[in-house]
Amino acid sequence: MASMQDKSAEILSLIRTLHATDQRLDELLGGEVDSVMDEAGRSIVLRRAQGHLRQSEQTRQAAILTALPASIALLDARGVIVSVNAAWAQFGSANGLKQPGDAVAVNYLDVCARAKGRDSDEAKAAAAGIRSVLLGKINSFSLEYACHAPAQQRWFLMRVAPLSESVPSGAVVMHLDITERWRSQNMLRDLNADLEARVLARTRALTRQEALFHTLADQAPAIIWTLDASATRITYLNAEGARLLGGSAQDWLGKEILSIIHPDDLKATVGERMRALNACDTFESIRRLRSADASFRTMSCRASPVLDDQGAVDFWVGHELDITALKEIESALRSSNSELESFAYSIAHDLRSPLTIIDGFTRLLGRELGTAASERAVHLLTRMRASVKQMDEVSAGMLALAGISRTAMQVQTADLSQIAQEVAELLMERDPDRQVDLNIQNAMLAHCDIKMMRSLMSNLIGNAWKFTAKVECAQITFTSTSVPGSPESRAATVYCVRDNGAGFDMAYAEKLSLPFHRLHDAQEFEGTGLGLATVRKIVERHGGWLRLEGEVGKGACVWFTLAPSGAG
Repeated sequence: MASMQDKSAEILSLIRTLHATDQRLDELLGGEVDSVMDEAGRSIVLRRAQGHLRQSEQTRQAAILTALPASIALLDARGVIVSVNAAWAQFGSANGLKQPGDAVAVNYLDVCARAKGRDSDEAKAAAAGIRSVLLGKINSFSLEYACHAPAQQRWFLMRVAPLSESVPSGAVVMHLDITERWRSQNMLRDLNADLEARVLARTRALTRQEALFHTLADQAPAIIWTLDASATRITYLNAEGARLLGGSAQDWLGKEILSIIHPDDLKATVGERMRALNACDTFESIRRLRSADASFRTMSCRASPVLDDQGAVDFWVGHELDITALKEIESALRSSNSELESFAYSIAHDLRSPLTIIDGFTRLLGRELGTAASERAVHLLTRMRASVKQMDEVSAGMLALAGISRTAMQVQTADLSQIAQEVAELLMERDPDRQVDLNIQNAMLAHCDIKMMRSLMSNLIGNAWKFTAKVECAQITFTSTSVPGSPESRAATVYCVRDNGAGFDMAYAEKLSLPFHRLHDAQEFEGTGLGLATVRKIVERHGGWLRLEGEVGKGACVWFTLAPSGAG
């Protein structure tokens, strides 16, 4: 619009200059002298020269007006058209002389006043504007209007300005074609309307999603919140959060979440927050939050970052589960387990002395009877000594199992291959007639408690030795495999003790590592049912896991790991 106004202003200025030149020419050529004499005494017809000069000036002005990019008409003080340029005439001719003011000597105001139909209001407005300019009431008048052809839509800008800025003596009327500008404006308006519609639809969808999120969050039995990009200030809190922390959800907006964390948990929480921020990763923490009644509740927190279009953290979404009751139960179970272990340790310890006495008495009784003992008496004494031995083994196993939890670990680098080899050699010394294909991988190093590892290997290699006793070609292997770790941890090592012995039904795999659970009769395979329970306890003390695999008649495999930091 600004460029069109500038263009019309330049045209008006040029027309005014031409008009002023024409007036000045009239003043110069308005004398009464018909002829003059030159220096040679020759007579010059002045009026003829004046006519040629005027014609030349009019031709020049007409050429200038014709070259202008607008339809232009000059009106006198009454509104009568005194001259038009070629563009005005061509436009009238192309439109069948239907455009008002096609001809010179026509009163443009009268033509506008007689207009009818859909264009009558614009024509009357144009006439009123022109009249105001002619009377000197306004300095200029503008009107945009449509003038569509059957095969083309067109828009024009009408500009009216006085020919003289001092004393109104007529006006210049211009019609500039602004069709392209109107098309651009319409296209821009359509684009804006489409964009506004899309933005409105998107806004409605986002509003609906936000309302859905708030509704779901308020129904959740856990605290749900959002934090700013620094994971510091609360930007949303659900109903459960307000109920537990006190006040309304609105009261918590903008507050720092660190202000309600137990002082003893701050350091760990801040450290985990910095790690999550730097890595743009999930935040996880167990910490205590101050509740509405000033007590502290133990919460399990998990939060994830929400990224913007540039991949930077925009805000955080997280939830807090109240695990106070769970922690209390866990503490009670831990205390109960500790008491049970202490009780079992005491019982096992106290049983060993009576068992030793009973074993001693049965030996003495056997000697007293000597050869006079009947066959049944010898059988009963043998059964008694076997039962005492089994009970002593159970007591020893219970003491070993309880001792795993009670003994402080002394972690150092150990060669598990060597420990397994030593255990296997002891077994071969006790049973030299056995033919076993034993394969132990070399140099399996681990950070562990050596005494506990000796117990673990004694139980695992011992079990494999025991359950392959009835296999013609017994095979026992002890190997390890490196498993890739996460970006934050080293690779883990998985160890495996495998045999081709009796095996077991996988339906009972979970029970095998529980104390006193056996799948084979004691007469078929001796044992106390505490070996795998001891192995599980040792593995757990080292931060690892235990998994059993087997098939009846095809052997078994025991997989276990130690803590990732202890992987060899």
